[in-house]
Amino acid sequence: MMRMLFMSPPNLGAVFGMVPLAQAAVAAGHDVLFGTCSTAVPLVAQAGLNVVDVAPNDDFAALLPRERHAFASNRPDAVSEKSGAPHFFEAFADLMLMGSRELVARWRPDLVVHTSQAVVARHLGVPTLFHGIGFLHHPDMVSPWLRAKSARRRGICDFAVNVSPPSMSAVEPFGRPMRYIPYSGGGVLPDWLFQRLRRPRIAVTLGTVAPRFTGTHPLQWILGSAGQVDAEFVFALGGADPAGLGPLPANVRAVAWLPLNALVRTCTAVVHHGGAGSIMASLDAGLPQLVLPQGADQFDNTDVLIRRGVGVTSSLDRPAAEVLRRLLDDEGLAASARQVQAEMETMPTPAETVPKIAQDVRSAGMSKV
Repeated sequence: MMRMLFMSPPNLGAVFGMVPLAQAAVAAGHDVLFGTCSTAVPLVAQAGLNVVDVAPNDDFAALLPRERHAFASNRPDAVSEKSGAPHFFEAFADLMLMGSRELVARWRPDLVVHTSQAVVARHLGVPTLFHGIGFLHHPDMVSPWLRAKSARRRGICDFAVNVSPPSMSAVEPFGRPMRYIPYSGGGVLPDWLFQRLRRPRIAVTLGTVAPRFTGTHPLQWILGSAGQVDAEFVFALGGADPAGLGPLPANVRAVAWLPLNALVRTCTAVVHHGGAGSIMASLDAGLPQLVLPQGADQFDNTDVLIRRGVGVTSSLDRPAAEVLRRLLDDEGLAASARQVQAEMETMPTPAETVPKIAQDVRSAGMSKV
């Protein structure tokens, strides 16, 4: 048995991306603990995992508006700046540093599984496993505009798991391949979600972070043309109040929260902001994607989707109805999306990967497992 400590900043794309491996480790009999902070703490607990708040006295809600500039705007040239999104995520890491160090020192795990927080574990001599959460996420490079930051972090990961479908990987191969299992939290699903559809359904989401920095302009762009498209739209607002959208066309439904993995399984296509969680859930469902990137690594993610032929993008100056109809009608997009879905289904599951991780650690002589 291993003592496995999962560490993540409080952004849900990272937290939710790690939950399936943590749950698989619990089911395999390992002792699992999750370290995170802020609003992610109760969400991890709801996943049936033991969790510690490593920064209980810090105000992460106040950090968001203070770091608004770091997320950048919906301009690719703003995102490419080295001082943009990396600074935003470094601010989270700084607030978590002391509590993370104390947790590792006190609990003494055999392995720390992380998305970006290996430094504390390595400082204390604990083996680390890097958990990729998308096809641009790499132990040495989160995306092209992080290369300078990443150079000084090389060599700090002992092991890694890579959830990128091979045909979509935008970085050098690394780690053990592992199938991405979408997790969006549990919830009581509405009856209408499973009613027989008379026309295609399109899921629309901007995640939970982007709207706080860049607003809801993409949603308004879609709302202005939704009535001209023969489809049903479901806006999943990541916890925001649907009343903020104002009056809705007859073919649009808005909900504050709905697990994305449940929603996309009932859809024909997805519109989203380019976050890793939204992309991977859509790929797992085999759906074509319209991506409206807002900041961080979302422009890079969009480029990869377009190159693979599973997604399109658009400026908000174009008529939305035209773009949405292409999303529904382009058989090339749909076929490519199904190809990637089939590719993902052949990858080892988290349940199959956990014993391989334990063997890796044991073979390296790094643990008593």
